[in-house]
Amino acid sequence: DTHELTAWAAVTCDRAILRRAMLTDPICNNIADADACIKDLLEAERSVLPKQWY
Repeated sequence: DTHELTAWAAVTCDRAILRRAMLTDPICNNIADADACIKDLLEAERSVLPKQWY
């Protein structure tokens, strides 16, 4: 489930799990889009996210 995977990714700071969460969401069209979105979101929120994401 998208929400469970997203929560698990947030707790573990695991990009692979976050990618899986993105890919289970029907709004995500493909792997490249998911990766680009993750990159953009993590960069935009860098100042408030745990250092483990980077």
